[in-house]
Amino acid sequence: MFEGINRKPILFDEQMAYDIIAFWSKINPKVFVIHCDAGFSRSPAVAAALTSINGDSDLEFFSRYRPNMHIYRTLIETAQKLKSL
Repeated sequence: MFEGINRKPILFDEQMAYDIIAFWSKINPKVFVIHCDAGFSRSPAVAAALTSINGDSDLEFFSRYRPNMHIYRTLIETAQKLKSL
């Protein structure tokens, strides 16, 4: 199905979430595109989490896609930790 993709899977972790949030905070875009190799659950998870972190509704991502909940929760929890510092 995904010919040419021969990478070993890496579990999304808090450091990756921190890196995404730091990058997002630095550029603070109004419109954005998020892309991954397959685009089925990771991209919608990141987009939904960043939208929620930004104070907007993430419902569209959950009604149209199936966000990866591990990635979504890790991003949300990391953002909450950063806010409490």
